[in-house]
Amino acid sequence: MTTQRTVKIGKECFLEYINDNTGNRIKQIPLDETEYKHETARVLIEGHMKENHGVTYSEALLAVSVKHPELFGKEALDATEQKTIDVCDKVRDDLINEFIEQHKGVSYREAVLAVSEKRPDLF
Repeated sequence: MTTQRTVKIGKECFLEYINDNTGNRIKQIPLDETEYKHETARVLIEGHMKENHGVTYSEALLAVSVKHPELFGKEALDATEQKTIDVCDKVRDDLINEFIEQHKGVSYREAVLAVSEKRPDLF
């Protein structure tokens, strides 16, 4: 397994990949300040989701943004907001397609209505 982490040394920022078995750094990628904030937010959000099973991306994003508001400047929020939109779109489409597969003969409209009743947060 590999762990990702962000590191700031003075004014230099890096994304590091660490071997979980040995603790040794596998790779280090230099980042600018905006990339550092974005990558740090992403790593923290993914970590929050792993630690709290069943938590949605949006819930993890909210929890991280409360703990680390400094990571969420305009550029970081724009990128994170787009990722949230993309994730919600995919989850919604997957649920609609799954409903259609489970209920043969149902129309797309009927599937959308059924999914929207169960998961209004995706619409």
